[in-house]
Amino acid sequence: MDRDNREGMEQAIRGAEGLLELGLFTEAEAVFRQLAQEAPEHYRVWLGLARLRSRNFTQPDPNAQGLLERAASFAMTVDEYNDLKATVGSYAQLPPFAHGEQAPDRMPDVEQLEKLHPISVPVSSQEAVLEAREAARLKYLKCLLLIVVVIGLPTAFIVSCSNGVNPITNALLSDSQQEVPPPTTHPAT
Repeated sequence: MDRDNREGMEQAIRGAEGLLELGLFTEAEAVFRQLAQEAPEHYRVWLGLARLRSRNFTQPDPNAQGLLERAASFAMTVDEYNDLKATVGSYAQLPPFAHGEQAPDRMPDVEQLEKLHPISVPVSSQEAVLEAREAARLKYLKCLLLIVVVIGLPTAFIVSCSNGVNPITNALLSDSQQEVPPPTTHPAT
């Protein structure tokens, strides 16, 4: 099949599928019957006939299953088979992909790989690991010190108050009180 004929066939199939989407089943049937004679190896022709029989997969039809199996047998690539499965959905069970052609393993795109920037590692990765561990240890110690200060100061204040020693009043009194010398006793004369 030459290229112009193939493009014309694809256009005719798309048109018939459009008629199905619009619910114009009698018009779509005429087009699909003609397409079944012109391109009997095209999976979308048999898929369209199955959609026509089942009214876009809304009504059960025993003949639709046979048409879908025929469509699956004409799906030549994995992409065509997956398109067929997606269109059918849960309406019918399709046989497994019959052709040995699998999608070729795609090699990674070299341009995309070049765009990825590797993590820069210093010449001596051992030194870098030691520096990272030391930085993490310092961060841990800072957090620990902050926790001790936040929890420890109020706790010390509460404990000292409960012992009868109030650090605030002691501090205030120590500034205002001055030491008084002990009384001296003079013998009476």
